[in-house]
Amino acid sequence: MTQPPPPEPGPAEEPARDSGLPGGRVPGTRDPRLAGFAEDGPGSTRPPSAALAAVVEDLSGPDQRCQDATDEELIGLLGRWDSLESWAAAGKLGVVRELIRRRARPGPGGHLPRHGDLPDQWHEGLEHEVSPALGLSIRGADKLTCFAWDLGARLPGIGAALAAGTISEWKARLISDQLAVLDDEQAAEAEKLILDQIAGQPPGVVGDIAAQAVCTVGPGGCGEAARA
Repeated sequence: MTQPPPPEPGPAEEPARDSGLPGGRVPGTRDPRLAGFAEDGPGSTRPPSAALAAVVEDLSGPDQRCQDATDEELIGLLGRWDSLESWAAAGKLGVVRELIRRRARPGPGGHLPRHGDLPDQWHEGLEHEVSPALGLSIRGADKLTCFAWDLGARLPGIGAALAAGTISEWKARLISDQLAVLDDEQAAEAEKLILDQIAGQPPGVVGDIAAQAVCTVGPGGCGEAARA
């Protein structure tokens, strides 16, 4: 007699696609994916993504009580939540950049200065679109729009570090603000100097690293950075 096919695994038993982690919890047992978030485990160093977000949310559980996680695994989950926050911020800024592209404002004679595929100027009403969407003041929306442009146009390495969860949005802002006194060529040079120094550093240190880079590449940069 032909045996019926085995039942399909339920949601808790399905492997986490593209997460680099083993399958999910079998009812009544500890979820084997937790071990991946111990120090140096595959989960603790996994780049942020939608798949990782689903795993981290599942393992954190109701009220983020992180059932059955050891203290070491709990710290690993904390770090991945932090990287996902940076990844989400990068996604938000990416959407703002698309709005910039769609609201490009040509200058006299139809000339439109650009940095790559990003226009250097856009219609003034853009901040009035961003403001209600994000619950920001008009001034705050304008600053966010300029920040999004800066990471796409002048500091793509910092933008990539944000998307990879290496630095937070706050730290990316510190760097952007410090390097604002530099021209494009100097900013690119300063970015190269700091990219391999900022991972895991607190905001104060990140700001100091960026300020030192300004001093190194920009003639008179130290004085300008101090006044910024």
